[in-house]
Amino acid sequence: MAETALEKKIKQIIDETSSKYLGITIDRLSEELTMKAAKGLLDFNIDSTKSYREAKREFRRALLTRLLLLRLGNISEVARDLEVDRRTIHRMVIELGIDVAGMKKNMARPYDVRLGDMNSRLENVLDRYKEIIHPNKLKTLYMNVSELSDSIIRELPLEMKSLKQAENDFEQAYLRQVLEKHNGAISEAAKSIEIRYETLARKAKKLGIKRTSQR
Repeated sequence: MAETALEKKIKQIIDETSSKYLGITIDRLSEELTMKAAKGLLDFNIDSTKSYREAKREFRRALLTRLLLLRLGNISEVARDLEVDRRTIHRMVIELGIDVAGMKKNMARPYDVRLGDMNSRLENVLDRYKEIIHPNKLKTLYMNVSELSDSIIRELPLEMKSLKQAENDFEQAYLRQVLEKHNGAISEAAKSIEIRYETLARKAKKLGIKRTSQR
């Protein structure tokens, strides 16, 4: 897949930072960091070891929490971002046990929310290179992750998704992971995430996920 203009710009920033603190650029590291950094703010890690119900609840909670932090607890703005009404957000807040009042007392600036998210993404990638990059150089890179994150954030637009689109993206990523783990076997995958065979087959078809097995 061809790189977008945004991905090329992010890769350039990462290569310049790597050259500055490592003395070299590492193609594989650069590609992984670019791929992780270019994902939107509403992209979350998927835990395919959890049941469908648990994983979806965890995703919805993470999604709503991040948006509430970004919008300083303003439910009307979050509703507008997700293209739903305020009542839907109020209901989700209650169902998911999110303490909005408590969040407002310790609210960070929207910039800090984005910076913290980007730092976490980049550090997760760097963690996989502990056996490859010299410890002292890697430590220097860790110490300057915030500088790299800041440069990326300045180029990265703040893109929102409707609640429906965000949940569809979650389901596609989650179900794809589950099916891959079970080599495309629908019955085994459905059992592992505690949903009916027919339900998983229907969702996979609706989301355009190809199966490698009819089981």
